[in-house]
Amino acid sequence: MKKIIFIAAIAALIACGNKSKEMAANANNLIQQKTEIPESLNNEEAVVKQVKAVYDYLNNRKEGEPWLDEKFGTKEWQQTMQKLEMVDQRRDEGFYADGFNPWSFEFYGEKVTAEDIKAEILPNGMARVSFTLKDNESEGEDVIWLMKVEDGQWRVNTIFNGESDLLVNMRTYVEDAKFIVGFDINKYIADMNSQASKIDGGKVTFGNFALVDIDRDGKPELCATSLEPEYNAVFSIASGKAKLLEMADSRSNLVYYEHGVGVQGSCGTGCHMSSYTVLKNSQADYSFTVNEQYDMEGKLMETKCSKDGKDIPYEDAMTMLDNGALGETVQLQPEWHMVN
Repeated sequence: MKKIIFIAAIAALIACGNKSKEMAANANNLIQQKTEIPESLNNEEAVVKQVKAVYDYLNNRKEGEPWLDEKFGTKEWQQTMQKLEMVDQRRDEGFYADGFNPWSFEFYGEKVTAEDIKAEILPNGMARVSFTLKDNESEGEDVIWLMKVEDGQWRVNTIFNGESDLLVNMRTYVEDAKFIVGFDINKYIADMNSQASKIDGGKVTFGNFALVDIDRDGKPELCATSLEPEYNAVFSIASGKAKLLEMADSRSNLVYYEHGVGVQGSCGTGCHMSSYTVLKNSQADYSFTVNEQYDMEGKLMETKCSKDGKDIPYEDAMTMLDNGALGETVQLQPEWHMVN
């Protein structure tokens, strides 16, 4: 399986947050207007029945019959898979390798079953399903699906492998194939290193980069990592020049949002810092920070917040966090390239 397990140096780029909340939020954002669901489908029993139907079909499928993507995947899943297969035809190594497929993972022992199925109906025609995927030779693998009512049935919109959203990862993989064509990192790298070094006060040299459309506007942002010292950064390149949006060190993590990027982590003993940049047209619209100081018992003692470098009340910063300007957190798995 390709790049589902992160190497340690890059793992810090995984977005943090409550996984259940993220999955529910991602589900809600898939449909922009209210979806009417037949009463016969709007219940957990109908979802569980469909999960069982998937694996009954898999175990009894005959050669020439439609594969599970077509039979049980949403249009978005099918279209993304088709684009991925086109990209794979031009590459030596595919997205899915080593016998892995998202429906059966690596289980092929005679019969694959979904056990201990739990379903949760979400708003707007969505459902979250968790179960243990097993065959007669394995101890099992925990799997999570987000399902969506489409064409009069529950269909699978994405599959989670651990905390990795496979639909998001496939889409990022496909977009990378488009964005990377003709892209020259050497046009940006000197300025990237310079901006990061000014913040660090030393010398920062980025060794890996990725092009990711974080805010889903069709234009990529530029992610980069350095190992010594350890930094993870995101740059805007919409203007033709690299402009640093956020940078995390070994004590903090980058957090990706639907409409921006943030950094959360330690700023010393009892100190927690958060920095956020809201994107508009793939450039920084505004930034704000929240620094919190706690005593030895974990009680909040002092806060200091700012917006675009100017002090603001703590309540105003919390309002910006709560009003949806950044959107929900999302998990991204960039396709990394080495800086030549």
